[in-house]
Amino acid sequence: MKSYVIIINGSANAGKDTFVELFENICSNNEVVYEFSTINKVKKAVRELVHNPIKNDKYRKLLSDIKKLWVEYNEGPCWATFEYIEHVLQAENVVTNYNSAFIFIHCREPEEIKKLVSHVNYRFESVCKTLLIHKPNIAIPNNDSDKNVEDYNYDFIIDNIGTIEDLKECAVEFKTKLHQSNISFGIDIDDCIVTTIPSIISLIGRFYNEVFSVHRIKRYDIYKCLHIDKEVERAAIELVIEDSDNLKFIDGAVETILWLASKGTRIHFITGRDERFKNVTCKLLNKLGIFYSLSFCNGEEGKTKADVINEYDIKFLVEDRGSIVEDVYRNTRASCFLFDKPWNQHVRANSGILRVGEPILVFLE
Repeated sequence: MKSYVIIINGSANAGKDTFVELFENICSNNEVVYEFSTINKVKKAVRELVHNPIKNDKYRKLLSDIKKLWVEYNEGPCWATFEYIEHVLQAENVVTNYNSAFIFIHCREPEEIKKLVSHVNYRFESVCKTLLIHKPNIAIPNNDSDKNVEDYNYDFIIDNIGTIEDLKECAVEFKTKLHQSNISFGIDIDDCIVTTIPSIISLIGRFYNEVFSVHRIKRYDIYKCLHIDKEVERAAIELVIEDSDNLKFIDGAVETILWLASKGTRIHFITGRDERFKNVTCKLLNKLGIFYSLSFCNGEEGKTKADVINEYDIKFLVEDRGSIVEDVYRNTRASCFLFDKPWNQHVRANSGILRVGEPILVFLE
């Protein structure tokens, strides 16, 4: 099931609730819409304190002030939101009966929106987007939550300046753009985000008491290029991977991945490492501080990288190994970014294979 978390904002009476209602009306039977507000629990607490509260500026300021204190105390609104999202995404009736879930989260404060976006991208495998419903010429309540609504760089801004039908058309267009933003990137690990080949060659050189150059590696089979025992190559590779905690990230790799994640891109690492190294691999990837998925494809048994790409509908692959890119090009619809390395010079660039240098962010932007 695909899930979308939409953090929606707008001043009082801008039309946020109406927009969500219209969005729900255009959804199909296999799509479901949920709605939650970061102020919900505050409203419930106020009802215990104030008998029949009147919805005016004074009431809104009370809500705003209490929420601010709750944030300062234990970040309560954010945690309540995460619990709600988790409850929806794990609900059996949702997972079983629907192909897509849209969760609208109402939040006013820009600083809180930043926290939500950051944590949703880290905690959930969902597309997360921000949306502002803007309606000109309406009175802005004088409280900290409402008066700074527009002080955020939203992914989408909808001007509610026409009829209900106009707003419905905006909902249709927004839904289309949401689906288009649900892009998955497959990323190899070794020599795509961390450098390993030079360390492997260095270990081999120490074993043979020789100095080997990376430029001698014209194919990915190191033992053939250096004319060494295959078992020595295997042992060197395993030693380097076991020491993943000390591997250095390639210049620009972290920035690229964080940039992709900030755009709502789903990150799926696809590695040729043996699954025996899952713990050290996850420890390495966890340094990125984002939500990711991970597949092991050693090519000898189980799934190939092309299989994983087709299974998870991955649109792009970042890879350094030529034979992998050629297989993915032949057997999937994904486009490939091939890191320019000595061991893949035999691969020709074409409409589905783009040869790139470092950092890759330059090419993506």
